[in-house]
Amino acid sequence: MAGDPTISLTPNPIAGVPYRLWIVQPAAGGPYSVTWATAISWAGGAAPALTATAGKKNLFTFYYINATLGWVGEMDANVF
Repeated sequence: MAGDPTISLTPNPIAGVPYRLWIVQPAAGGPYSVTWATAISWAGGAAPALTATAGKKNLFTFYYINATLGWVGEMDANVF
């Protein structure tokens, strides 16, 4: 990751299909943060914190439920 990215979601999602995203903090520089799409619903109402450790990874999975419920996001793994 270079800089603080903004994450957008695909405009034509397929309901129930998992979309996965690795976020890796750089070995030097950072730590960086992410601005998430506002359409994502997170457990507890807020996006989980990324690891700030250089070279470490976070794995996220997103599911599109339907037009009414939209997107659900979860952190699957932290600090690999």
